[in-house]
Amino acid sequence: MKPAYLTTASLSLKDFKNADAAYDYAQKAMTCGIRSPILERNLTRTEFNAAKTPQQKTAALSAARAAMNRYPLSGMMTSNYVDILYSLGRHEELINFLRTGTALLRDRALTTHCSRVLMRL
Repeated sequence: MKPAYLTTASLSLKDFKNADAAYDYAQKAMTCGIRSPILERNLTRTEFNAAKTPQQKTAALSAARAAMNRYPLSGMMTSNYVDILYSLGRHEELINFLRTGTALLRDRALTTHCSRVLMRL
């Protein structure tokens, strides 16, 4: 059997019966002792997907922000945070986050793309 941290990275929500099962599996994967942006991204995303109340969804957003801050160079974490903001309908907060340039600084590919677009103007 593969260690949980290897299998979790390749699983998606459709591989589980429901969002709660995916969240439980992501929590178990975090006990392997390895700190990984992939595992933390899976944990925060499945926590959001399994959330049933607005308070749980807000807690998942806070966890995604904390994970993003732990891995400041991870575009995947920034993308996860932005996706959760969008899913919550917090568009104003999302726009403000993007306007600060924080997202651009965290994701080199996004920064490169925006730079190329700006050079064409």
